[in-house]
Amino acid sequence: MSVGTKVVRRSALAAAVAAASVSLALPAFAEQAQGNVLEEVIVTGTKRDISQQDAPIAISTLTSTDIDKTFRNDIRAIGDLSPNVTLTNQTGFNALAGGIRGTGTISILTTQDPSVGLLIDEFALNHVQSQLVEMFDLEQVEVYRGPQGTLFGKNSTGGVIAITSKRPDLEQFGGQVKYNVGQYDVPGDSDNQKMQVGVDIPLIQGVLGLRFAGSYTKEDGYYTNDKDTATFPNAPIYGLFGITDPEATLPDELLDTATKGAGEQLGGKEVLASKTKLLWQPNDRYEAYFIWEMVRDESDSPPGINETPEGEGFLLPLLGFP
Repeated sequence: MSVGTKVVRRSALAAAVAAASVSLALPAFAEQAQGNVLEEVIVTGTKRDISQQDAPIAISTLTSTDIDKTFRNDIRAIGDLSPNVTLTNQTGFNALAGGIRGTGTISILTTQDPSVGLLIDEFALNHVQSQLVEMFDLEQVEVYRGPQGTLFGKNSTGGVIAITSKRPDLEQFGGQVKYNVGQYDVPGDSDNQKMQVGVDIPLIQGVLGLRFAGSYTKEDGYYTNDKDTATFPNAPIYGLFGITDPEATLPDELLDTATKGAGEQLGGKEVLASKTKLLWQPNDRYEAYFIWEMVRDESDSPPGINETPEGEGFLLPLLGFP
């Protein structure tokens, strides 16, 4: 009986200590929780402003800060941050390839519309050449996975990528300037520069505002043109004509055929883009929003190598091309 009494007393004492510890910890925990409040994410792709948690669609929302951390200059950054999204270059072209949930396109044909829609400020870009957009002056990016024909119409079988740029600030003047510089670890100089500017100018306080945003990207390219693309003057086909020593038999104009690149850098990028936006909002029920955009892209095409795999093919290796 005495043993049982001791156990009960110890249990009661432990419960009392635990209750006191919890009561002391609750104020500190509540104070810490107040500083870590989950912000509400508002999406607009459903044609109305609602919380992302209330939208019955698979959505990923990215901020401009999220995309800046990838150090990418174009829309391919979205594929690095969104599940089930793969975005890349078309082979040999400055155009967008890939899609969402395995539904997309790798075709460069201008007559074929992609199956993933892309919108910038609710304006649709319907061709892969125009979809490889520069990522600057962003407010947020919404990625809608799965068919979205009800909300966005055709060309949205795989989903939709909706980009929203920053709107003019009607209340106060402000701006920002970003400048990034880097270098690839390749032979020779490889300077990469990117400059972004954004300025807000309230023309009429709370009613009329102007915003200008500009971006300039200059990259020398990651690849170098230094591959030897042939075996001249020792092409195997010369043996069929009894030429065993091409350098002693063939004329100089054949022996001097250049088969190796000069070593220049390939795949460089040079893009100048700007936006000028004017917002008039006389009251809570009406607004007029004007956007003027300009893009000048003088980038290189993505480099590529056409090469016959070893042990395959007959004619090209015989002529001296790998």
